[in-house]
Amino acid sequence: MTLPVSVLPHGDEHLPGLVVRAGNLMGYDLTSDVLIPLGYKSRAESIASAPGLKFPLADHLGCRVEDISPLFLDQAGRSGWLRFFGAEIRAIHREVTVRRIAPGTLATCGYHKAAWQIRAFGFDPATGERLISECPVCGTTLGWVRVRDLAFCDRCDRVDDHGFVRSEVDLRDWPQEKVEVEDMEALRFVTSLVDPDPAVRAAYAPALHPDIETDRGSLFEFAISIASAMTQDPKRSVTSVAKPGSREMFDRIEPDVLAKAGRVVLSWPDGFHDLCSQARDSASERSGHYGVKKEIGSLYALTTDRALPPELRAAVRKSVEDDMAMTAVSLPTVRKGSYRNRSDLLTAYEAAKEFGIRPKLFKILAGHPEVRVIRNAGSKNSPMLFERAQIAMIAAQRADMEAASSAAVRLGLPTGAMAELAEAGLVDTVGGPVLMLAVGKEYYTRSSVNRLVDRLESKVLPAVPPCTYIRLTKAVYRLPPGPKPWAGIISRVIDGTIPVHRIDGRLTGTMTSLAAPDFETVVAAVGRHAGSDEARDGLLTHIEASVLLGVTEPMVGRLVLRRLLPVKAKGQVSIARADVFAVARKWMFTNEASRRLGVPNRLVRTTLAKFGVHPKHELRERQQLVFAREEVERVLETVVSTAA
Repeated sequence: MTLPVSVLPHGDEHLPGLVVRAGNLMGYDLTSDVLIPLGYKSRAESIASAPGLKFPLADHLGCRVEDISPLFLDQAGRSGWLRFFGAEIRAIHREVTVRRIAPGTLATCGYHKAAWQIRAFGFDPATGERLISECPVCGTTLGWVRVRDLAFCDRCDRVDDHGFVRSEVDLRDWPQEKVEVEDMEALRFVTSLVDPDPAVRAAYAPALHPDIETDRGSLFEFAISIASAMTQDPKRSVTSVAKPGSREMFDRIEPDVLAKAGRVVLSWPDGFHDLCSQARDSASERSGHYGVKKEIGSLYALTTDRALPPELRAAVRKSVEDDMAMTAVSLPTVRKGSYRNRSDLLTAYEAAKEFGIRPKLFKILAGHPEVRVIRNAGSKNSPMLFERAQIAMIAAQRADMEAASSAAVRLGLPTGAMAELAEAGLVDTVGGPVLMLAVGKEYYTRSSVNRLVDRLESKVLPAVPPCTYIRLTKAVYRLPPGPKPWAGIISRVIDGTIPVHRIDGRLTGTMTSLAAPDFETVVAAVGRHAGSDEARDGLLTHIEASVLLGVTEPMVGRLVLRRLLPVKAKGQVSIARADVFAVARKWMFTNEASRRLGVPNRLVRTTLAKFGVHPKHELRERQQLVFAREEVERVLETVVSTAA
């Protein structure tokens, strides 16, 4: 029996959707009402799997058999597979009972596309609009039992003015966002493999590598297998690919994953090698320590995927073997010695034995970005391979490194002066991975410190020093407040500007055991403001501030407590360099006043009191006096002019 109104199918229409369209035109309430005259008593959504209804249904709908035949899904030669618009796919890829639609696209085309029922596609292949499978109002899963216009929920009802039951929710009022991926070309390639649209199938002509040239259905299964491997838990066993089998599992294959899988196929085998490289990044999360399964994880399972034809499995196996051969040069992960074939690489134990470095230090050394180490990424106890040449260089540097404190003691300088010597090129700093093997971070090469000591020692005069001699270190500390010109004085000694004599005693530091003929010689050689770096920014410790002010560290602490010297931050490094120089410009301390007045410290107060100058602060009771620099400078000018 033919319906009064003919219903013509679209080339890419879903067969149950065609039946619903027919029932809606006839005003039926149930989809089964359309099929009962044909003697079909099964569920309406399964009609596509009943090829025996081709002729009766074509006659019933008033269309040609050749128009409706492509909408039926015949069984393929393999169990569990079917022919889907010219491509053989596994039946699990089709959604049967749930109606999935792209509302905005449906409003334009007016029929239900068969592509919407492919579970891996959560979007319309042509427009990219995401699919929905639930009513946005009542939340009920869309189905095929009741006949409503395809654009309506089959559960949300209302009674119209004439007493008829109508659908209340028009799904076309709920258009969805469109998917956005970076590689749309690769995504379209995957969808075109099984797209029912005749125009898309006719335009299908990708340029693929000869090793993977096969039918569209097999390539689609290949892309799904790759996407499944990409989304698989990296810790999971690699005996098989965890392919999706439920709606929830298919949901994890997002469009961007499909696009990446499509790009792997299109760029075979280079894309597969890139995928192997990414898999190696998570190799440490998988069980075991060595081997191809450890390195590339689930990708290796593609070689045994029975859903793929033999030629594709062989192509994967060949690419895996090629990738292992190519990466053997750089060894992206630790491999057994029999597979290493690299005499330039050493394990931590071998390197420790050869270069005399404790084995446990190699774990610390491996954390430096400049150390080239091969290990299983992410594994705390993974074996490591180091380059022999680099470890030999580090071992040589380690033998020649000396801590800043030790070098400063030998030279008779404060530790903070070492950085100045390095900037002046008098000593060489140590940097790089070797510092990972030491306590502290400021080291200098012992050989450069030895050379500097030798250069200073070579300048010692054999004559007896004059009675006015002054040790170089003492002369430096007598200079005005500010940075001490250690590098400048050493350079003047080396070039002969400052003649030096040796002073024997308990102080053995080079600069402490060397003396200039008198203080004036040092001042003339370096100048009163030599080495001034007042303009430099930064924070200082109390010790560094005391050096600049020419006072003791405890006195700096008392200046801070009296709020004469502000603190800018918490911790040891807390005093601004600019504030230190501001204090030096504003205040003068007892030691400087004593030196410039030419009187002992104990007479500074009484001497200045004669000129009406009194201390502004006493950091300790009647000790550590602080005078206004401007007032003392006026007294000094008076004293000088009177003496003249």
